[in-house]
Amino acid sequence: MLTVRRLVLDPARCIGCAACATACARALGGTGAVRFAGTGPGAGLPSVCRHCADAPCLRACPSGAIRRDGRGAVVLDPLPCVGCRSCVLACPYGAMADELRCGVAVKCDLCAGRAVDGLEPACTATCPSLARRLEAPRAG
Repeated sequence: MLTVRRLVLDPARCIGCAACATACARALGGTGAVRFAGTGPGAGLPSVCRHCADAPCLRACPSGAIRRDGRGAVVLDPLPCVGCRSCVLACPYGAMADELRCGVAVKCDLCAGRAVDGLEPACTATCPSLARRLEAPRAG
């Protein structure tokens, strides 16, 4: 069984600078996969795909565009995506992009391209307060 590492956020350390969102957008070449959940007037915390063990977005996708990759990450293949937004609606964490890019949904793939080079995801590599990190899933 694959055990995917997960992105976690320490909200006490997050300064809301959006460096993670900017780095994600750059890594994905446009619209990033980091969303901000409002926590109060003018304040928010970044939210990103949790690569759930029982991923609702994967189950909701009618075209098979969302799958688990060799690392265990839940990823979206843009070719079969029909832009129906079922995955966006199914995500209980609001982590799927609510806008489409070229008619295709956008989601975190744990920076698969960077992982090939042995690099951590762009959002964790650029967080100035070290609020975001990649960790192994907890047992149990």
